[in-house]
Amino acid sequence: MADDKNADDMRGKIKNIFPEKNGEDSVTFPKCTFYKLAIIGVIGLMTAAFFIGYTVHSITHPTTMFVNESAVPAEMPSTPVTVANITTSNAPMIGSENATVTVVEFSDFQCPFCASFFDNTLSQIKTEYVDTGKIKFIYKHYPLDFHQNAKVASVASECAKEEGKFWEYHNILLSNQTEWETLSGNETSEVFANYADTLGLDPNKFHTCLGSMKYERTVDSDLEEGSLLGVSGTPAFFIGTEGKYTLVEGAQPFEIFKQVIDDIM
Repeated sequence: MADDKNADDMRGKIKNIFPEKNGEDSVTFPKCTFYKLAIIGVIGLMTAAFFIGYTVHSITHPTTMFVNESAVPAEMPSTPVTVANITTSNAPMIGSENATVTVVEFSDFQCPFCASFFDNTLSQIKTEYVDTGKIKFIYKHYPLDFHQNAKVASVASECAKEEGKFWEYHNILLSNQTEWETLSGNETSEVFANYADTLGLDPNKFHTCLGSMKYERTVDSDLEEGSLLGVSGTPAFFIGTEGKYTLVEGAQPFEIFKQVIDDIM
């Protein structure tokens, strides 16, 4: 009898572990196993739904990254604008004073699109139009407030201008933008001083000039003028003659500048 009882107990334990067929089409599970399977099934369905939804959304709604519209190269029509005379008397310039067409760039040394214009377009403009005496190219400061080192870089370039090296310093800043854009405090000043040393500038004079932010008001004045002219992003270009310019926004390809300049000439 004891053996029969032990056998019954063992069969009971086995039934709790393995489901037992009830006829040919049904299977029974212990309640705890059923609940676990149900939960796993729900989680699986939810996961599948998420990935299906994400895939469909990715196809029907491609991701768009927001950037300042003035910085996006595009086949854009040029925009003629009538503005009061732009102050250029003390601004850095290359080209002939007697050139019939003026290009005024409002720029930010820390702006990646300004660096792109410098890398890809400025040299072509210089070769075809500046060096041939057809235009004069003028630089104006427009440091954006969310670029932490932009204003300091502008002041540093003005300190270099004091010793006749603005354009050389301009080129170094834009060529090495990624080296200094995330620096802060003394690190930034040291890098800018090193650039000055590279150009043979007087180290004491440059250090005093930059340390006192001597030309901050000059930079602010350019920024204020640009805002009044309608500049909202960098780089922005006013191309034309006194009082009548065509506005070109962003790091546009050389062909856009060529079209505008040739139409004016």
